[in-house]
Parts: sequence; structure tokens; C-alpha cells
Amino acid sequence: MFLSDRTTAPVFGRLRTFLAVSVVLIFDSGHAEELKTFEPIIAAGEYHSVVLENDRIRVLQVEIMPGETVPFHQHGMPSIFVTLEPASLLFRDMSGKAIRVVERSSFSELPQVEWRETPPAPRSVENVDTVSMRALRIELKK
Repeated sequence: MFLSDRTTAPVFGRLRTFLAVSVVLIFDSGHAEELKTFEPIIAAGEYHSVVLENDRIRVLQVEIMPGETVPFHQHGMPSIFVTLEPASLLFRDMSGKAIRVVERSSFSELPQVEWRETPPAPRSVENVDTVSMRALRIELKK
């Protein structure tokens, strides 16, 4: 588990404050509807693990090794995505069409924090790099 690595310890000091602020966000609970078939823990559990869950948030640890493809899944809640270790990724829709490319070189500062809305449809993610991608996804339930 990469969360116990000493190399990531400085990152978590900054994340504690960020997480504390995140849990008090107010948002539309209508986005919390999930497609159970594509729920990340069920459809792509090898790549997602629950680090923390309560009635307001669910924090997922995400790790994709080089050359691996995460099966089709859909995050049913808006979230804060915290990239700890970037990699170049290729996102595909259900037809196999490339819908997003993320280049490792685009990360200028780590951790990188971004807001992610609930995606409109399930997608797969392929790590097309030679390094692992590691992140935390903080899903907002209500």
C-alpha cells in the first residue's frame, strides 16, 4: 500500500487541511445516483480501495500500474481528485473511442488537485506510461 510509504508523508500533511475543508462542501445530492454495475469498487476493485468512508464522503485510493487497463467503471458522485504520482493515461468510452488523454508531462506541481464532476458514462483508463499512477479520489456523497 503506497499510503504507508515514507516518501508520501509530506504530501499528507498538506492533504489533511484540504480534506477537512472538503467535507464541509455543500453540493447537489442529486449527483449521488450510482450505476451499480459500474461502481468502481465492484467493476474495478483491483484498482480502487476504500481508505475512508462515512455518510458524507468516500475516499478511494487509486493505483494503476504501467501498461494496465482499468475496466469500465463510473464514479457516481462528484469528487476531488488528488494526483500523488502522475502517469500518462488514456481514457476510453464504451465504444473504445479515446475520449481523454492525460500526459505525465502536464503535471507541474504535486500533489495536483482537481474537481471532477460525475462522468456522463462509464469509461476505462489505460496507463500508457512506464510508471505507476497513484491518486486519491474524494467522492462527495451529499
